[in-house]
Amino acid sequence: MSLRTSTRVSAMRMIVIGAYFLATAAVMGAPAVRSAALTGRFSPQDFVSNRAAGLIASRCLTCHDSVKKAGGLDLSSRSQAIQVHAIVDKNPNQSKLIKMVVSGKMPPTGKLKQEEISLLRAWIESGGNYPKEPLTTTFAAMAPLWSLQPISNPAVPSSPFDALARNQIDRFIFQKLNERGISPSPVASKIALLRRATIDLTGLPPTLDEARAFLADNSPSAYNKVVDRLLASPAYGERWARHWLDVVRFGESNGYEQNHLRPNAWRYRDYVTRSFNEDKPFDRFVAEQLAGDVLGKGDPGIEAATGFLVAGIHDTVGIQEEEGTRQQRINDLEDIVSTTGAALLGLTVGCARCHDHKFDPIPQRDFYRIAACFAGVRHGDRVIGKRELSAKDKEERETTPRDILALTNEMNELDDQARQIVLRDHKSNVSTRTAVNARRNVDEFPPANAKFVRFTILATRDGAEPCIDELQIFALGGTENLALAANGAKATASSVLPGFSIHQVAHLNDGLFGNEHSWISNERGKGWAQIELAKSALINRIDWSRDAAEIPRLDDRIPTAYRIEISIDGQEWKAVST
Repeated sequence: MSLRTSTRVSAMRMIVIGAYFLATAAVMGAPAVRSAALTGRFSPQDFVSNRAAGLIASRCLTCHDSVKKAGGLDLSSRSQAIQVHAIVDKNPNQSKLIKMVVSGKMPPTGKLKQEEISLLRAWIESGGNYPKEPLTTTFAAMAPLWSLQPISNPAVPSSPFDALARNQIDRFIFQKLNERGISPSPVASKIALLRRATIDLTGLPPTLDEARAFLADNSPSAYNKVVDRLLASPAYGERWARHWLDVVRFGESNGYEQNHLRPNAWRYRDYVTRSFNEDKPFDRFVAEQLAGDVLGKGDPGIEAATGFLVAGIHDTVGIQEEEGTRQQRINDLEDIVSTTGAALLGLTVGCARCHDHKFDPIPQRDFYRIAACFAGVRHGDRVIGKRELSAKDKEERETTPRDILALTNEMNELDDQARQIVLRDHKSNVSTRTAVNARRNVDEFPPANAKFVRFTILATRDGAEPCIDELQIFALGGTENLALAANGAKATASSVLPGFSIHQVAHLNDGLFGNEHSWISNERGKGWAQIELAKSALINRIDWSRDAAEIPRLDDRIPTAYRIEISIDGQEWKAVST
């Protein structure tokens, strides 16, 4: 079982997990608080002091610093503030600062919010300590972030709509509605409620049978039963996993100009979907994505979680110069660090790659400290969860590739038929032989016995080295691709473009479509590819393509002049199509 993930375990990633849990416990405030937190000596007073200092720095110091001292007030240090009675030790009611902000006279840019005034009161009551002196002016955006403050239990507010509240959260919502002069919406009808819940949880509208059942259920628990049913549906995880996959920049291809597909990326996608459907605790969900190869070693369902680390873009075009190689490497690390910060901490850590962050409390050195934790992670595929395959696994491993091949052929045939219809609708002259295209080309000829089939290219559309992603051979009246390596056929070619593992002879008959599974000749505008069947057969059709992937991307290197020959012994050849 292969996984698109890191190819090396780094125990240092466990440090990042620790940092995450510290952050979610709100101990990563401004530098002074963070330092205390990491040594285990932080207290609630530290948080109050830090937040109060940030508020003063952003709303007061533009006028009341050690230089301007407007009104004789200097709030840049505790000693100066006490000297002019702006702060009276542990007595907010006697402090000038509190009197001025309560009256609304200060700051002149607008009265502080009630919670900000309460913060200043609590700060003075706790001693009015400054986390650093002197304070310097900051913009509001540089104040300690709300998301990094300790969790509190605010008093449940009251409003005229409290009688409608079903829970305490409703009362907070009603308070804000009341402040803005908005009345709550009317109670939803049963069918509207069902539709909202079903679409929210699964992304799909309710079925007619589900609607009838809910409308007929007049029990007090009717709605709860609907929610339980929706949460138990696989569609719940499928819908909500999409949002997490967006957050962590998940993609099934590498990006950049080659944009190669990642055949094993789906394992991480399925891990996320499964985690939502299993209602996995969030702390465990996070830990597994950072270090599942350590926490769940040997369990493919957990090891797949580390696909999180390499789910982003990755440049597969190597740069030969050392500077370029290093640049690509740090780009990969930045992608991992930035995504970890954004998804798990809600911080734009990537900005600190080049400088101390201008808004979030992240110095540049912290970016490289976090990057060092991921230094052992590299893009690639590796085997995970080695175990004995069950009979069902073995059967699926054998049949699934054939099913995919058959379905892709059907899809490409439909595409070919649609092309013919479009041409007819546009009054084009549809000849018996349509122009070659990247997705599907069919050469039919009178049935003939053959053991060898050779496809010789004489010219390509752009003069480049020709490319073929699959050669398929069909017997008269048959639907089985005789050219498959899985059926015992062997592929050879005149030459192979060197340096590309995705463009090898074996891809001519591996049953996989797309540029990532193709053969390219090493001769401009020419070359030949050959299939030797396991045994001779009466054949009458050859299908070939340049890029027949589910989402084809390329139409370069297409053979435009060629001949197809067959042979019984590999010595004497007969042309059957050109």
